[in-house]
Amino acid sequence: MSPSGYKTNFNETLNLTDYFTYILKGEASCSGFIKRITDEFSDLDKDIYYCAVDPESIDAVVFPEKKIIICDSITPHLFEPKIAGISGQIVNLSESWDTEKLSAERSLLEELHASLISQSERAERCIKALSTVVYDNFDLATRTVLLEKLDAYFGRLCKKILPKHSKNQQDDNNDNKRGKVSYKLITAITALGYTTLTPKEGGIYILDDDYFAGSNYLLSRLIAEAASRGFDVTVSLNPIMTDSDSGKVLHIHIPELSLWFLTSSGIAPLDCSEKITTVNFKRFYAKNLLSAKRQRMRFNSDAAMSLLSEAVGALQTVRDVKSSTEKYYEKVIEGTVIEEVKAKIVKSLQ
Repeated sequence: MSPSGYKTNFNETLNLTDYFTYILKGEASCSGFIKRITDEFSDLDKDIYYCAVDPESIDAVVFPEKKIIICDSITPHLFEPKIAGISGQIVNLSESWDTEKLSAERSLLEELHASLISQSERAERCIKALSTVVYDNFDLATRTVLLEKLDAYFGRLCKKILPKHSKNQQDDNNDNKRGKVSYKLITAITALGYTTLTPKEGGIYILDDDYFAGSNYLLSRLIAEAASRGFDVTVSLNPIMTDSDSGKVLHIHIPELSLWFLTSSGIAPLDCSEKITTVNFKRFYAKNLLSAKRQRMRFNSDAAMSLLSEAVGALQTVRDVKSSTEKYYEKVIEGTVIEEVKAKIVKSLQ
């Protein structure tokens, strides 16, 4: 969830021309259906995309080895195959419903749907207001960043962690080959709070920055430098700050070096058991200039925590309403139809 509603970078993955995508439609059946297939192929390498409202639910799974994608395409995220029948197909799980049984619950389902819409809109309003106060602190802090000091740290960091060329650049004997910059959200505002899928392996830098300004500057420079040396970089933008200047950088991952740079703040604290170092960004701000705006920034910070709590509360209601809705749809599913669809997708993965 972002200030302008639900956002995803998944379209970038769907546009991969050498993949085939099964796009599932059918309200309540999709997440459980994807999970059953994911569990059945636990031995295959996979990339899992979790639900923005409920991180315990799965919205999509990518099997790189098989070049297969399975994704949920119900509101609020609606997808279509890039080339119908060639790069993907729509799988309509609603064909498994007994609509007569659903009609018997019409008034209750209409009530649940209305609640889902109103609580989603409430969450969006809270996050929009949250974005305003976070951006205000970001703008104020940006004017106090000690750029010369931060640039000096950036130079030392690059010497320490970045080889002059990536392995791919060396193999191709092309010093001008740039690394690819792609985007994937690993942080979202969910029913569980401001949630980050922290990495389970690799070297981790925690950038401790309450204002996001210094860390965004450092990470933006690091992306450009790593890409210029041929390293691919995966970028996760700040879900609160996505509606201006293409968003602000929150985390980055350099896969070839197994390195992660994760931003931690008062509104979104992180604690990883395995980390190279924690970088305290207070040293990169001019204290006297920050002090002059202390009262306003403290008000913004307090408001941000309150608005985040309101947004999370609304998303918890959305999650609960979706769960209640799913139970009604699960009662009217004809298992044979689901099993036939599952068998077809399983066959493509074998």
